Amino acid sequence: MADALRPSSLRRCLGAVGIGLSVMVTGPVLAAPAEATAVRDLFYREVLFQYYQQDYFSAITHLLAAQQQERIERDRADTELLRVGIELSYGLHANALEIFRRNLAGVTDPTARDRIWLALAKTWMRRGYSDRAVDALAQIGAGLGKEGRAEQTLLQTQILMEEQRYAEAVTALSATQAPQEWAPYLRYNQAVALQQSGQATAGMALLDELGQLKSENPDLLALRDKANLALGFAYLGTQRPEAAKAALGRVRLDSPFSPRALLGLGWAEYDLGNLSQALNSWRELEARDVPDVAMHEASAMIPFTQWRLHAYREAVQKYRDVIDAYDGELARLDGMIAQNKQGTLIPDLAGDGQTDPELDMLPAYIPDATARSYLLSLLASDGFREAFITYRNLRVQQRRLQTWAEDMSAFTDMLATRRYAYESRLPRVQDRLQGQDWRALDAVVQSYVGRVDAIAVRHDATALATAEEQRQLGEMARIEVQLARYPKAHKLDAQRQRLRVLKGMLNWQIEGHYAPRLWEARKGVNALKDELGDAMAQRSLLAVAQVEAPRRFEGYDARITDLHARVGALQRRLADAALRHERYLQSQVQAELERHERELHTYQIEARYALARLLDEIATGTEGN
Repeated sequence: MADALRPSSLRRCLGAVGIGLSVMVTGPVLAAPAEATAVRDLFYREVLFQYYQQDYFSAITHLLAAQQQERIERDRADTELLRVGIELSYGLHANALEIFRRNLAGVTDPTARDRIWLALAKTWMRRGYSDRAVDALAQIGAGLGKEGRAEQTLLQTQILMEEQRYAEAVTALSATQAPQEWAPYLRYNQAVALQQSGQATAGMALLDELGQLKSENPDLLALRDKANLALGFAYLGTQRPEAAKAALGRVRLDSPFSPRALLGLGWAEYDLGNLSQALNSWRELEARDVPDVAMHEASAMIPFTQWRLHAYREAVQKYRDVIDAYDGELARLDGMIAQNKQGTLIPDLAGDGQTDPELDMLPAYIPDATARSYLLSLLASDGFREAFITYRNLRVQQRRLQTWAEDMSAFTDMLATRRYAYESRLPRVQDRLQGQDWRALDAVVQSYVGRVDAIAVRHDATALATAEEQRQLGEMARIEVQLARYPKAHKLDAQRQRLRVLKGMLNWQIEGHYAPRLWEARKGVNALKDELGDAMAQRSLLAVAQVEAPRRFEGYDARITDLHARVGALQRRLADAALRHERYLQSQVQAELERHERELHTYQIEARYALARLLDEIATGTEGN
């Protein structure tokens, strides 16, 4: 059987692996602000906490509110620098640049200034504005440390490689002294640049070195897998299957690069003539049931290899199974394309908009595994990722604004309730206050004051006696009057003596309590004076409130109306921005899905042609030729 029977697209993954793709590692947008451990004021500390928690929206709003209310004690330049970092992290790069330029003169720390320029350059680069990234990089001075300079070099070489200036990229990377943790990424980019500049041997040597890197770091392990994958396909492209097998065999089975590694490993075994081992690799890939180019190509190669092994019945059945599987995948793709045209796919992929996805975890936020596999290469592109994250953030803000709009209605209801309570209580309070004779009340209080003062002047303890003591004194006086009627009745002398004793004891008791009773009397009179004064003050306040309260209600009405209008305007702006992002994403997804559909159609046609050729050979008895 001639090699011309191979599907025409079998090696198209060679170009899709990414030997020409460089690595750009993105760290935090802004390093910890200077003297972060010496922060003293509470509001600045709160904003820092939210910033480090990556709650950028809350950090921005709280910072702006604290600045407006002048609650931040730190220097304004430091505060504005923090705001730049937060807004960069949240994707507000244009606003961050404007703030940074406006406050550039106040930023005295060269490290902080250069890190902001570096963060701006990375943001521009991710969003596809390489010319602006170049301008930002040109502003960087000598304030960056080794790690910052390594990031700067990575970004500069990324731009050079996108402009196909590979020789300059090699020179820049060779001259960079990077920290140990950054060196592998620089070497990978250098290997890519060497490959693209025609120095394939040197580039493959670097990839081989990276492919044998010893590390437990997940990021470096992923880089090692990527280097081995690129190296393996480079070897396949130069007809060195044994070396390709060694490189591809170093890719971890649980790595995201393992599907393409298994495809390439099968190709290496096939080129070595180890058809059974090639089948094992492709069957392992097919068993994962992850619809992507590698799996479709492996599915096409399995019956082709069975044919080569003279397993004709198995090859015929497998071709039929593969064609059915392609039909199913095409039906799913057609459904996704129709859903995208209807405008429901992007909102479904974005989810409910309740969380802000992290940039590096974006594929995990795509709930549909089939959609995720078809869109993986699209999600790997910076432009789509940035637009998708922006779209999700817009949906988050739409939910927030909807909540705020509902709050405005609640505030309106609260204000109406308070106005009703005020208007319903006011007449009763007015009646109570206006029905009082304030002069008469003041005269009564003053009479009490005069009586207490007179008691004090006369030292009249009896006047402060309790009701019971007053009753007992009155009873004794009555008995004394009765005894006085019988002055010569000696039989009553004992009663007279007893009366004198009791009267003396009672007077002694009253006299003993005079001082505390006088203090209590003065206290009571003063309390009356205070209460009367408060009542008269409330009367004055009521008169003021009757004038001011309606104005306040009207003021709150105006504020709520104004805020409601502002929220409504923001909702319309967000809806327009979200729609424009959605249409852009929709066009990108449509093109990607149609590309997959064309590939699947190609695989399907090739599989049907191969099946027809095989059946024809079986029918004519020429299958062994």
